[in-house]
Amino acid sequence: MSTDYHIKGNSISVSDLLKLEKLVTDLEIETELSNGEFEPTILSNLNPIECRRLRIKYDCDYVLVKKYFGKVPFPISILDTLKAKFDSSEISIERKPMYLWVFVGLQNKIDIFCIYGMNEVSQIISLVEGHCKASVIDEHQL
Repeated sequence: MSTDYHIKGNSISVSDLLKLEKLVTDLEIETELSNGEFEPTILSNLNPIECRRLRIKYDCDYVLVKKYFGKVPFPISILDTLKAKFDSSEISIERKPMYLWVFVGLQNKIDIFCIYGMNEVSQIISLVEGHCKASVIDEHQL
């Protein structure tokens, strides 16, 4: 299962995204290599006439409601709502990496992000929107 997120308006530059990496603890922007491994992204290594796939890795807190939803992560911002609806023994806060894929087009511009699986990316999207002064919408809002 995947969901695409689109930039509403002007594209985001990879250089702006890399500046965000320097400002936010536990956030890394990685480049996918041909062997499926990842390495830290260095702007000078990106060819502006080649499309690439990057990954934003963010170690963040999220909420699990074990009894009802298994391993589906919820954003930490709704913790109070979940506490009002579920027994506190069923709620846990965990920290682990979440991933948002970045599709880089020509001139190192970004128009599309994508999530796969059960990654809870609302915190990453908020960071990108705030730092890059962009509006990011998911495919269902188009």
